[in-house]
Amino acid sequence: MIDTTYIPKPRTDITLQDIDGESLILDNNNEVIHQLNDTATFIWQQCNSLNSVSDISSLVVEHYLVSEENAKNDVLTVISNFKGLNLLDE
Repeated sequence: MIDTTYIPKPRTDITLQDIDGESLILDNNNEVIHQLNDTATFIWQQCNSLNSVSDISSLVVEHYLVSEENAKNDVLTVISNFKGLNLLDE
């Protein structure tokens, strides 16, 4: 289970591309493309090996003007999905 101190780090062979207004994660190693919505794109961009889940949640609150609880739940869900898709380093 992910907690708020976890610092997500994308795999080095993963790239984020903006194609015709859509954000796509290109998983070159597994030859898979993942389409992200606006919130997931924002969260992915904050996964920079520096920000913890708590930091990212605070940034989501500021950017989307949502409650801290909603931001934390959304960030935990999205990052859990990223981990489940093996997009993050351990």
